[in-house]
Amino acid sequence: MSATTKPATVRVYQLKVSLRDITPMIWRRLLVTNDTTIAQLHDVLQIAMGWEDLHLHQFRIHGKAYGIYRDGGISFADNPHHVVLTDFKLRKGERFVYEYDMGDFWQHDIRLEDVLPLDVSKRYHAPPRFPLHIFAVDGETVLGREWPLTRPYHA
Repeated sequence: MSATTKPATVRVYQLKVSLRDITPMIWRRLLVTNDTTIAQLHDVLQIAMGWEDLHLHQFRIHGKAYGIYRDGGISFADNPHHVVLTDFKLRKGERFVYEYDMGDFWQHDIRLEDVLPLDVSKRYHAPPRFPLHIFAVDGETVLGREWPLTRPYHA
């Protein structure tokens, strides 16, 4: 499946993102749709964690690296704009890793906490540049207000 082929039912993935080797613990709880691409998830994580997207990154999912290529950086076999989360057939409780800044090597454990039905009448936290990929944060307030899903979900 790819970003051009939508899953039959759009679901919401509740993800818990925890930064490794930091005290006190730094974490975020995110809600994203299962048709979110790897590229979009990278953008969501940058906002949620307060990063500035200045460094190389990669996801490690089922032993394979995924990410957005940058000149002089890591190259990846798959187009991150076509690989969607549902492609991985993640099960509740399953984990994968997001690595950011290969110099400081910030490692984020990402765990699928729950798979929920999409409720278009519900209010989700979502920054304006992600109007169709719902996004929420717990652990620390980084966005400050709620944006309603004001139109039917059509990504």
